Amino acid sequence: MDKREAQAIVSNADSSHADVFSVLRDRDVPLETRQKALMDPRLSDADIVRWASQNPDNASALVPFCGRVAALRWWATSHSREIRQCVAFNPVTPSDVVAALARDRDPSVRSNSVWNGNLPEHIVKDMSDHDAHDGVRAAANDALRTEFGQALRSSASGD
Repeated sequence: MDKREAQAIVSNADSSHADVFSVLRDRDVPLETRQKALMDPRLSDADIVRWASQNPDNASALVPFCGRVAALRWWATSHSREIRQCVAFNPVTPSDVVAALARDRDPSVRSNSVWNGNLPEHIVKDMSDHDAHDGVRAAANDALRTEFGQALRSSASGD
């Protein structure tokens, strides 16, 4: 499918479920257009999760841009550290999911979670004082104390 055809499908309210789904699945379609298909209401959360579970490599590029809570909850349990990192950083990820990722076995996932404004500040403070990994403690400190960290956490939480 070419770029113009894919854009026409996601822009047309009369496009079928199958056509929108084909845009999402097509790796040759520009990422921005695939993101639009990902968020298209003609596709259900169940469609997205089912597709992602069958095509994890194809789906992983879309995790940072996903606004579907059900899909983010599912991706948060991925075996892939890179996918969990993206879920931890995604500003749409619900606070309970970010809090679970703040306890992830991988320090890079925990480090990404501290920048998410949906992670309660008391958890970030606890991580800055007590996380077993120096890098996580440093990231938590930066998230709490730098202008950039405060701005990023505020924008993610909608403040």
